[in-house]
Amino acid sequence: MFVEKLNKKQEGVYVIEEEKDVANGIWEGYLNHDNVNHETIYIYTGPKLTGEKVENYFISTPSETPWKTHLKVFSNSEKIYITYETTGDQVEAEDINLLQDSLVEEIDRAISEENRIDKKLDNEIVRAITEDEKLNEEVEDLKETKADKTYVDTELNKKYNKDEVFTKEEVLQKIEEIIDAAPEALDTLGKLAEALDNDPNFATNIINLLSAKVDKVAGKGLSTNDYTNEEKQKLAGIEKEANKYTHPTTHSANMIVETSSKRFVSDVEKAEWNDAVEHIEDNIRHITEAERDKWNTVESKAELSDIPTKISQLTNDKNYVTQDDLGSAGYGDMLKSIYDTNNNGKVDIAELADKVPWNGVTNKPNTFTPSSHTHSISNVTGLQNALDNKMEKGPLTWNDLKGV
Repeated sequence: MFVEKLNKKQEGVYVIEEEKDVANGIWEGYLNHDNVNHETIYIYTGPKLTGEKVENYFISTPSETPWKTHLKVFSNSEKIYITYETTGDQVEAEDINLLQDSLVEEIDRAISEENRIDKKLDNEIVRAITEDEKLNEEVEDLKETKADKTYVDTELNKKYNKDEVFTKEEVLQKIEEIIDAAPEALDTLGKLAEALDNDPNFATNIINLLSAKVDKVAGKGLSTNDYTNEEKQKLAGIEKEANKYTHPTTHSANMIVETSSKRFVSDVEKAEWNDAVEHIEDNIRHITEAERDKWNTVESKAELSDIPTKISQLTNDKNYVTQDDLGSAGYGDMLKSIYDTNNNGKVDIAELADKVPWNGVTNKPNTFTPSSHTHSISNVTGLQNALDNKMEKGPLTWNDLKGV
């Protein structure tokens, strides 16, 4: 049955009373109207808040249609009367379907009634003509035969009385009742079809149009900025409590960016440098293969005067610089004693990098906003069992649910 819908009120409420038939001590179903204030629901065994007040009932709200209210009422009365307040109904595709079904049923009923009336009217006209002709023949026969009064009365009783047939005015009145005082633009089946734009898929098209609309929610507005799936996935990728950042006491040296003035030294490089220092400090001097070959070609009986006694006597003297030429340029300080003063196997500058201040960290995010989310009861371990153990067995009163 199609229930007349209530327009939503910006101010004020509707007060509704519904009569329900109780079967086997239980009535269960949805209230006829949406957006019900659950605090205003009262159930009595009589109309207008009379009779006994029913306290044993449950209220639930479907997750997919939160504007609806489902009740399960326990009562020994044959009927119950449910009173509540509502701000109005929510328009749904199902309502459009019910409206279309009701309209189609009414059109079919009107067509059927019109056909029945036409058929009955045609039959009545044919019968009347037949009876009239028969009556005329009988009258002629009576004139000729002078039939007695009893026979005439018997034959006359076979005809329909005036109150047993429809007059023209009565037929027109029946048609008017089918139209039911509809406006001129909708007082025929053809005009009704035209009003629906002769669309055989009227309900489907209306549902499709409604599905593309967004429901208006009090206190909220629409924006031209669409919230995309990509943005949703990006927010979902932020871990829980990501903004609760605790700066570590130490850092890996891998996060430090090397420069031309600050570089790290590997263990291999350090070992090579340490070996180089040991070679420089010992009394053994190493020569290259070219120097060895050159020395081997020197005659074994070279004169002592042929051996140079100072660097200036060398022929490639121009390729050497003296200590005076170097001045304050330095003479190399790549020693472990300088770069690892505490001898812990880590370059001192690298130890400083492990304790870099927060403002020295590069490429860190500005904020750590956590993503909002919800959990169902099944995601919380033991919650459903705990809730089940809290509820008493058997019918509950409203006071039981409120903890009174």
